[in-house]
Amino acid sequence: FGVAPTLEMSAEIRRIELQLLTGAFDFGRIEGRLSGRVDDLVLVGWEPQRMRLALATSTEDPGRRRISQRAVQNLADLGGGLQGAVSALFLRFFDDFGYRRLGFACDLEGRVCRMSGVVDQADDSFVLVQGGGVPRIDVIGHNRRVDWPELIRRLNAVRGGPGPVVQ
Repeated sequence: FGVAPTLEMSAEIRRIELQLLTGAFDFGRIEGRLSGRVDDLVLVGWEPQRMRLALATSTEDPGRRRISQRAVQNLADLGGGLQGAVSALFLRFFDDFGYRRLGFACDLEGRVCRMSGVVDQADDSFVLVQGGGVPRIDVIGHNRRVDWPELIRRLNAVRGGPGPVVQ
């Protein structure tokens, strides 16, 4: 715990209640539970320098899985925004959506996070939210290499931004 304190750790993460987590950060509502791992986490001066993080809904964990319009929009904003006006128009008609699986992984080395989701696709994109039921919506990530400080800046902007207005 000196000028540049260093912490190294690995941990298992079990059954995070997403509704409590997303409610605390005013992100939009997501219902369900996440589990996963963080391995080889290295913090220097309390800033992450390296880690392997993977969080996803478990197929063995039954329960309601819903994601609100606002949470979909915020996840899309983290990835650079919704693709096209049709997606934005589609969102206006529904308050929330069912999902089958939700998750992401980040392999962080220095300032670059290599991202993936619950499904990798042939075009090198990845699925962050795999829809289920009607209406169905998928949230797709297209940028696998993400600047870590920029990702943190976007998270802070989403968290601090005003809520959506549906008219």
